[in-house]
Amino acid sequence: MKITRWVCIKADVLIVQSEYQRKMTEENLRLDRETSVLSRRVEAGKFPYGERLITFPVNLLHIASFQPVKDQETLFRAFAKIAKQVESRLTVVGHGFDVPAVRQMLIDLGIETKVDFTGEVKHEEIVGHFAKAHILLHTSRYESLCGVVQEAMASGVPVCGTDVGILADLGDPFAVVVPPHNPDELANRTLSLVNDADRYDRMQKLAREYIVNHDADWAVKQYKELFEKWMK
Repeated sequence: MKITRWVCIKADVLIVQSEYQRKMTEENLRLDRETSVLSRRVEAGKFPYGERLITFPVNLLHIASFQPVKDQETLFRAFAKIAKQVESRLTVVGHGFDVPAVRQMLIDLGIETKVDFTGEVKHEEIVGHFAKAHILLHTSRYESLCGVVQEAMASGVPVCGTDVGILADLGDPFAVVVPPHNPDELANRTLSLVNDADRYDRMQKLAREYIVNHDADWAVKQYKELFEKWMK
């Protein structure tokens, strides 16, 4: 933290990824200086958009490695509650889940036959997982912005997740957003979306429109304007 604070003080320009990260920076580093929000954005054209309807089983998707900041305990507890209410399956894409603790948690929650693990996959294979998904579940306790959420939105997959990173910046009606580490609320809000076809339809269209209008090309223009300002 001391090193980070020293670098931030010495840098000519301080850039953060989101308004959420700016807030975290101000609260935790207490820097008496201006920060610029310039986001890494995705190439929306690489993620084919497909309008979808809720069908059963509901296919839920989670993409992240197994680590504390991604809070997969909240993920599995939320899914267990969802699975008790509607026919559903959870696909988990990412490495690190082949540990006894995960296996035991799934058994304890009674969902060991309803969760599929793919392991780590190539980035270009993510498109196929989005094509089959109804909802992305994202349970992080912190994100600077979050690329996978943008990729899901670009693909037309509504996101139900925690209010960190881009989800904190956008909120409703672009996504279902709940406080971190709250599996009951995440499950309840996700079930509400599953049972509201009109809202589900609106959310995927609004989110897609936002990502297309704020994609990688848009981000390049923001950086170019800042660089030109520096050079002057």
